Amino acid sequence: MARSVAAAISILVIITSSTIAHATPAARDGKAARDPSEPSLLSYRESGCTEISYQRGGQSSVLRPLVPERFTLTDFPPAPGRVYLTVTEVTCDRHHAPHRGSSRGAYTYLIVSAPVTATEGAQRGGEYVIFYVTEDRTQLTEFRRLGWPMTALSQHTRTQVTRDSDGVVLGAALDVVGAGWDHELAALASERPAGAETRTAEYYRDTPTGAQTLCFINQISVTPAIYSGDLRGTPFDTIAYAHGPLTAFSGWLVHGGWDATVTTQNCPT
Repeated sequence: MARSVAAAISILVIITSSTIAHATPAARDGKAARDPSEPSLLSYRESGCTEISYQRGGQSSVLRPLVPERFTLTDFPPAPGRVYLTVTEVTCDRHHAPHRGSSRGAYTYLIVSAPVTATEGAQRGGEYVIFYVTEDRTQLTEFRRLGWPMTALSQHTRTQVTRDSDGVVLGAALDVVGAGWDHELAALASERPAGAETRTAEYYRDTPTGAQTLCFINQISVTPAIYSGDLRGTPFDTIAYAHGPLTAFSGWLVHGGWDATVTTQNCPT
């Protein structure tokens, strides 16, 4: 399906986007936050990235045991027993980590997360990571070392990004392969972005050594988009409220880059 939709991308005028919320990570239950003078657990930069981001409904009865109780899941009305899920599928030209070098060639990764509100202290929004899969072997090794649920894609994902004569991203199509995540996805921007802007995002994950937060500082252009795909047969299907192909749904198309940090502290403001 991605190839047929990709053909349509070239005749539509579109652009890219990525919305990401900023919040503060919760400290591990019963333990103090890390000393601010201590360095981050991991830092890296990704550039030349095109992202397709969209939301679906998940089964609250399945997701509640997967998300720590200190986080409140976000209801997905009007159906009872349904909560929000966010799917983010990204292809980047380069991953650079200090003292670890850069990736060779483009790579793709996918994050499935649940939008949450932390209930310890002040209300804080963010995303709790359920699945995280990547082609980038440096990313895979580093996140596994920290205890994140990282799975390896097979490095055979095919990506088509369509741009206009000025280099503005008009659309994207992915054919993702490996780790049980085989699926196709395409997105077409429905309007042009206003231009690059700075945004932040926070992704939470409790690991065997404690709570961690992945903090993003993004320089991105964002636009509404229409996406189509099919996640049946992937691990996403085990937590989804509704099954079947996704056709002509609203999402976001994003282009740009970001600095990322994994920490046990609060994300920078």
